[in-house]
Amino acid sequence: RQEAAEVVAAYRHEAESLAMARETDRIAWLENHEGIRREMTLVREKLTAAREEFRTNAEELERAQRRAAAASEESRAAQHERDVDRDARLRVETELARARRDLASANARAAAAGASEAAMQTTAENI
Repeated sequence: RQEAAEVVAAYRHEAESLAMARETDRIAWLENHEGIRREMTLVREKLTAAREEFRTNAEELERAQRRAAAASEESRAAQHERDVDRDARLRVETELARARRDLASANARAAAAGASEAAMQTTAENI
């Protein structure tokens, strides 16, 4: 009878040890599971923050590209104005050069006519 009681006690002790081990394992699993859940929550929060930062950066990039395009357009418009002004200046310079040539030619003809008239007057006086 004593042996049977000892065997029963040993089985009970073994069963309690196994139950305690299972409970310890269960608690460890739950703690690990909770830790994993916390890590997943942190990862989700970081991912959300990264997405928000990406969206903000994309918006800033788009604004910068629009500003660059506007500046480029302004630069093209300013270059066009400079080209138009240069062409106008060249036309004026060309017209001025032509007018100077015409004036010089007219002055030369007038001088020649004046010299011719003076020569004729001198000839007439000499006659």
